[in-house]
Amino acid sequence: SAARTPLPTVTSLDPLVRDEIERRIRMVVRHQAESYGMRADVDYQRGYAPTVNHKRETDFLRDLARRFAGEENVVDMPRPNMGSEDFAYFLEKRPGSYFMLGTKVSDDVKPLHHPAFDFNDDILPVGVAFWTELVEAYLPRPV
Repeated sequence: SAARTPLPTVTSLDPLVRDEIERRIRMVVRHQAESYGMRADVDYQRGYAPTVNHKRETDFLRDLARRFAGEENVVDMPRPNMGSEDFAYFLEKRPGSYFMLGTKVSDDVKPLHHPAFDFNDDILPVGVAFWTELVEAYLPRPV
């Protein structure tokens, strides 16, 4: 079978902007085709929604992480990451916060989806301990 070219992705942090981008793409394609006496159809498929954290949950998570790992080990992303993440759909339905547990030990380490990525096994106990702290701090104590 023929190899498929990956579809381009359109991402925006604002749903209204996403709507406007789709509208404009359809308009430009239609008018460009008409300028040549042709007709064109656009197969526009919405991909992943943006992953947007909720303020209250993110503040809670950040404060807990700073107490757990130390101020110097908690880093806010300087700008939004436009990568696709299926957790976005959870955050559309319920308040929450998507975070990354740092696993990088040097600048030579390849990122998660790179074929040469090598998972840092040493982070597992840290991750388990942090998730335990998070659950204990967030969920109400049983009576």
